[in-house]
Amino acid sequence: RNIELTLQRITDMLNADRKPVGTETFGEAANRWLAIHSCSDSTKSNYRSILKGVLAPYLNLSLADVANDRISLHKLCVEYRYGHLAKYILVSVCDMAVAEGTLPSHRLAHMDVPAEQNRRRKLIPATHEQLQIIADNLPERLALSVWIMRGTGARPGECLALRSEDFSD
Repeated sequence: RNIELTLQRITDMLNADRKPVGTETFGEAANRWLAIHSCSDSTKSNYRSILKGVLAPYLNLSLADVANDRISLHKLCVEYRYGHLAKYILVSVCDMAVAEGTLPSHRLAHMDVPAEQNRRRKLIPATHEQLQIIADNLPERLALSVWIMRGTGARPGECLALRSEDFSD
């Protein structure tokens, strides 16, 4: 009986500042999720940027409205470069709200959003003329690096680490 009373008191304390079902905004729920989500500070900073940026139009909407707006959220997540992260935040916040009872249900978990690496743009290599312009505008000691990178696929750090003894006749 004491355990039941203790559990009830803990539950009452946790729910004391919660709003009735359907009245909490997405922004309020997202801030609570972020506060309890276990991840590094840099990851939380990235999540905050996504919330303040791409998800900003949804912060003042009710959680229920956001959870039911699957079509525009799907479009937003597909068009946004890191849409899979925006989807992760949306689904996680809604999952938390469902688990707490502040949201009856949501349908966002099954949105098909491709990961960023699958949506990279096709690389268009620089033309000879473009490379010449770059090389001409670099200090003489670095100009050769443009042609080495183009010819070998070396990255800038690899190219700059080369010494004359690294070359053979």
